Amino acid sequence: MPCDTVTTQSIKLANAMPELVKQAMEDMNWKITSNITTRIVANRFGESIIWEANKGITIRGSNTERLVTEISKAYSKRAVTWAAQRAGWQVTSTNNNTLNVTRR
Repeated sequence: MPCDTVTTQSIKLANAMPELVKQAMEDMNWKITSNITTRIVANRFGESIIWEANKGITIRGSNTERLVTEISKAYSKRAVTWAAQRAGWQVTSTNNNTLNVTRR
C-alpha cells in the first residue's frame, strides 16, 4: 500500500548554495553579470538581483516582493532536485510549483 507524504520547508536565501542560486536565476532568464563564490549579480528588464552569502538578496526594481517569491520558488525547485538526485531518487514536475520525489 503506497504512502504519500507531503513535507513543506521554508528557505533562507542567505544560507543558499551559490551554484543553485545562479542556476535558479538562469532558469528565470536573468543575465548573470557577476559570479563569485560569495556574490552573484543578475539583471533583467531594468531590474537587478544581488545575492550575497550570509546576507541574502537585494533587489533593485519595481515589484520586489514578487521577485523574492519568484527566486525563492526557483531556488527551492533547484535545491529539491539537487538533493533528491544526489540521494539517487527520481524527480518529476507535476506543474510549475510541485515536484514529486520518489525512490527508484
